[in-house]
Amino acid sequence: MDIPGSTLTESSKQLNVSEFYRDAVVLVTGGTGFLGKVLVEKLLRSMAVKKVVLLVREKRGTSVPERLRQLISDPIFDKIRESEVHPSKVFAKLEAVETDFTTEEFVKEPYKTDLLNETQIVFNVMATVRFDMSFQTVLDTNVTSAERLYTFLRQARHLKAIVHVSTFYSNCDRAHIEECVYDDIRYGGWDHIRRILQPLTEAEKVKLMPSIIAPLPNNYTFSKKCAEVMIQKRFSDLPIGIFRPPIVTPAYREPTPGWVDSLQSVTALCIPILKQRLLWYYGDPSACPALAPVDYCIAGLITAACDVSHRQEEKRVLESFDRQGAEPPVYNFYFDKQLISWQQFIGLVGASLPTHSGRLFR
Repeated sequence: MDIPGSTLTESSKQLNVSEFYRDAVVLVTGGTGFLGKVLVEKLLRSMAVKKVVLLVREKRGTSVPERLRQLISDPIFDKIRESEVHPSKVFAKLEAVETDFTTEEFVKEPYKTDLLNETQIVFNVMATVRFDMSFQTVLDTNVTSAERLYTFLRQARHLKAIVHVSTFYSNCDRAHIEECVYDDIRYGGWDHIRRILQPLTEAEKVKLMPSIIAPLPNNYTFSKKCAEVMIQKRFSDLPIGIFRPPIVTPAYREPTPGWVDSLQSVTALCIPILKQRLLWYYGDPSACPALAPVDYCIAGLITAACDVSHRQEEKRVLESFDRQGAEPPVYNFYFDKQLISWQQFIGLVGASLPTHSGRLFR
């Protein structure tokens, strides 16, 4: 399996990734989102998995079975429909379980028992990436829900690997970011902050937020940092790793070149330029963003799970290994030798347009 630009260890490059996923039961959260769709499509099309189980909530009156039908009919799965002799057999591997992470018991019986008995590999892609969501909603989704999921997975009987999807920008206040968890949250850490926020009104939380999240720029990056620290402190005994993708761009090759399904992130920046509806952005044109196509990120993510399992097996042969307190492996999916500035990026996007890209920054 070709993993372009992977930052994984040398030993992991020798792993048989395809064999790792053969007949595996894979659990995915966030499978209906941008990253999640590409992950699910890749697992179904390229890996001989036994089953892919999605944890899905009812949304705006749309039931979980209907959301699964909508997902399967999405154009992202066209390659499976076109290349497989019996695509229905492939889609039969995809299941959806109704989930409500606002409660401790987020999965009901009999699905709970089935998941604990069958799940082998877990991808926690679930997140809210909108910067305009309330502070509490972001913390609940990106931290508390992950905490509930990993507490649940402690009971799983055949667990091989968990990959928690974070972001390369979870420590963007640092000039240099190592593949480690930085436990430097202010005000006594995440648990103390949670106790501080609990009795406050939403208006009070909004007023307090800038002080709490500093020096990070927004509640999204702060919540991702909190989740990383929470994993290290509470769940390092599990076979878990933290995957940090950069800003995710449309697909380079898979499922089709340029595929994207949302108007967020870089896409939201590009479309107004292409439609010539935008004259300028506030920003530093010389700054170099961390970018990677979604299919590259998913290739790295799939390999990371295999590497997590391999590391766990290596640790088990050491009789004196103390799993509690060990730091989970962290994967920075970042290309420091292939950087372009925002000025260059905007210039490439608008190369065929009459508007001069130099006017786009103020």
